[in-house]
Amino acid sequence: WSEITLSGDRLPPLQRAAMCVVSGTLYIHGGVSNGVETTELYAVDLSTRSCSHVQTSGDAVGNRAGHALFALAGCDVLCVWGGHESEADVWQLTLADRIWARLPSTSSGDRRGGRRGDRRHRVDNRPPALSGHSWWFDHEVQQLSLV
Repeated sequence: WSEITLSGDRLPPLQRAAMCVVSGTLYIHGGVSNGVETTELYAVDLSTRSCSHVQTSGDAVGNRAGHALFALAGCDVLCVWGGHESEADVWQLTLADRIWARLPSTSSGDRRGGRRGDRRHRVDNRPPALSGHSWWFDHEVQQLSLV
């Protein structure tokens, strides 16, 4: 391992932030910085090693940590799911216009509360499976469908 020196905006120290890569850019969302949960979004261009704070608009996603961040296959859309003390909500950010929107729940299944340690797992191009645990429930896996 070796430390990568980044130019541009300074990344704050973060714990339990969510990350994913889209088209050669590492997106880092939320996490805990200096003991406080945040909703900030950063983009790190992996080829130029430059970091930028991403200004977004739209509905407020809310501060969160221990959540999942993933990209939808074949498009420039990021999704946020769950996190410590949050609802089991799903948010999307279209990278072209940088507008957050909460996705409505169309699930007829069990929508339990927020998750900690949320992770996303993709197999082929199927919708992601999301896993995590809460104070009340054991670790579980849920399938997400955004159609």
